[in-house]
Amino acid sequence: GKLQEVSPFLRALLMGSFAKALSQLGNVASARLAAPAAANTSRGILQSSVANKSGLSLLLDGTLKEGHDMKTFGLGTAASFASVQRYARFTVAMHHIYSTMEASLDAANSHAVAPFWETFGVSLRRGNSLAQDLDDVA
Repeated sequence: GKLQEVSPFLRALLMGSFAKALSQLGNVASARLAAPAAANTSRGILQSSVANKSGLSLLLDGTLKEGHDMKTFGLGTAASFASVQRYARFTVAMHHIYSTMEASLDAANSHAVAPFWETFGVSLRRGNSLAQDLDDVA
């Protein structure tokens, strides 16, 4: 186009300016990402987050990693967040799974299951949270 119509010197100058501008934009973006973010922003939440796995959560995480190809598992999970429709389908499925599991555990009379669920049930329940997520995407 028009860039080819100008002299080689001017073309080099213009391209150099463009490259310099891109470089400066990159520097500004890097500085913004390095700076502390407001706590209520996505970046701020990620910057202030700490490892939250301990006890049962840590053990379950290890079991998940042993039983799954985490790259495939991660890609599948990421794909479920690619659009609101995909997220809604994923959340509906998880809501059905968790609600059924929680109802079964609530009704369990097993001497092995009942104490486990009494101890960890509050921290493991997801049915209500998933229902709230569904309200947000409906």
